[in-house]
Amino acid sequence: MFLLTSPVRSWWATGEGGPRAVAGVLSLALGTVFGSILLSTFWAFRSTAPTMEYDKTLGSIGDLQASLGLASYLITTVMLAVPLLLAHQRRPTPGTATTIVAVSSLFACIMQELPVNLTVAALGAIIGAALTDLVLSRLDAVRGHDAALRLPIAGAVFATLVWTGHLLGLQLTDGLRWPPELVAGSVAFAAVIAIALGSLAQGPTTRPRPGMAEIKQDRTSSRRWHVP
Repeated sequence: MFLLTSPVRSWWATGEGGPRAVAGVLSLALGTVFGSILLSTFWAFRSTAPTMEYDKTLGSIGDLQASLGLASYLITTVMLAVPLLLAHQRRPTPGTATTIVAVSSLFACIMQELPVNLTVAALGAIIGAALTDLVLSRLDAVRGHDAALRLPIAGAVFATLVWTGHLLGLQLTDGLRWPPELVAGSVAFAAVIAIALGSLAQGPTTRPRPGMAEIKQDRTSSRRWHVP
């Protein structure tokens, strides 16, 4: 794990672009793949739960499959959003979301010999991630890198577009059999988690502490206007 993430740590430390930035983004994606291996049961890119019947009976097989499918979307959101938000926080780089989603989703499909339904769903998620990169780049150009709620908005856009694309891919191949409220709820809950992660990554906005020069200037100004 440390070997996989050493290029991204080097990229963050030096602040360079070009090949070092490419290696850093690929390192983020490979680190995500390592996490997906450990959590393969809860990896959404390996799941076809939305295409299975949901009978709304507590404790039934359909209910358990739906619960596992929903949990997969939420856990995978955490695994994908954390590296994206960390990279977006330090230095925005076009293609970060696309690379993370493409490497992790296609790895899961290749491990299962590229089934049509999962592969099309992965392609839908990759398209959603590419749209995310475009939207985030445009937002930074318009609002600036220091805009309020920048990272929570980035998380919401990422989760919404990626999982919408993934579900559309499953709809095109097998057809979704979840009720609309469960489909929409999966995307909504994933977006809420991504917003919370973005809030944690952004942290509180605090006023910077004054330097020594500013402190001396304030003391000089107060003495100048002091009347004994």
